[in-house]
Amino acid sequence: MSDDGSTRAKLLGATALEYNSEAGPTKYLFGTEQGYIFQANKRKTVEINTRFGCDAGGKHFGPVYSIWRNPLQSKYFLSIGDWSAKVWYDELKQPIMQTRYHSAYLTDGCWSPQRCGLFYLTRIDGFLEIWDFYYKQNEIAYTVKVSDFPLTSITLNQNMAAIGDAEGTISIMSLCKPLYETTVKEKEVMQSIFDREYRREKQLENQRRLEGAAKAPSKKASDPEKIKIEKEERMNAKLEEQREFFFKSVSEGEDLEAIRARGEAFDRQPDENKQFSSSINIEKVNLEEGKDYTFLIEGKPYPFVVEAGGIVAGASINGQIQDGRCILKVGDKEYEGSFDSGNSVELAWRDPSGNTG
Repeated sequence: MSDDGSTRAKLLGATALEYNSEAGPTKYLFGTEQGYIFQANKRKTVEINTRFGCDAGGKHFGPVYSIWRNPLQSKYFLSIGDWSAKVWYDELKQPIMQTRYHSAYLTDGCWSPQRCGLFYLTRIDGFLEIWDFYYKQNEIAYTVKVSDFPLTSITLNQNMAAIGDAEGTISIMSLCKPLYETTVKEKEVMQSIFDREYRREKQLENQRRLEGAAKAPSKKASDPEKIKIEKEERMNAKLEEQREFFFKSVSEGEDLEAIRARGEAFDRQPDENKQFSSSINIEKVNLEEGKDYTFLIEGKPYPFVVEAGGIVAGASINGQIQDGRCILKVGDKEYEGSFDSGNSVELAWRDPSGNTG
């Protein structure tokens, strides 16, 4: 992204190319100097379909020097770069397997043409390494010193290996039978190993996606007006619950519905008929929205602002005042009660330990 807001393409230098018609007649894999791997389709134009190691992680920390598709399982491919070799799957953007980090930089490598679980790696310190995933996935099967100079390339043909170094010398090695003769079950076993690692990485990818979604800011939480309405609804529900408790407490065997009916009938009376009772019961406390008020509780002042719906919001006090009733939280105590005059209220409290007063 440039300073003027336009998007500009970033050019990456390619360092390795792989093509295998069994994986698809128009599919190509290429590695870059930055350690990424791309899968492209070449028809009329070249289209990048998959970017390995970009978003999901797992890229090489340096140029990718070699990419090889598995000779018997073409959906899986090997990449060599930095201090490790990694096995990838066409449909997953992070590696499913990788070697431990070596003590020397890797320069090249390839799969065995006959054995789908075995591959070779060349190192900058002149050593050749052989990994055999068919027998063990966490240890090198064989290491041999080939040259005093950095090894740069390797190619195989049947039971022979040709290895080049930085001085232009090519060493021809004869391989023993276990390195090029496969077993009856190797293809089946390696398929099960690759499938197992693919499922594990896929599950981890889904888990990371869910965790990312959970950490993302909620649209609901970002709407202050909606939060205020929901807070008011919760407070109204709590007030209704307290009313139910109050009516049940004072009924003493009397029909609860009859008590409610008397209260509703009284509410429907004209205001002039209610004036006689204002000295003993405050039906509504008139607090203006946006104005500052102060509660004096246990001799200590608690300033607050009244918000929409009678919401009480202060530095040390929160709650709601509605229809002459209060529900407040001050410190670790919860207060509930009703106004007995225009500016005083009788409150009962309860603390987290269950003490009341």
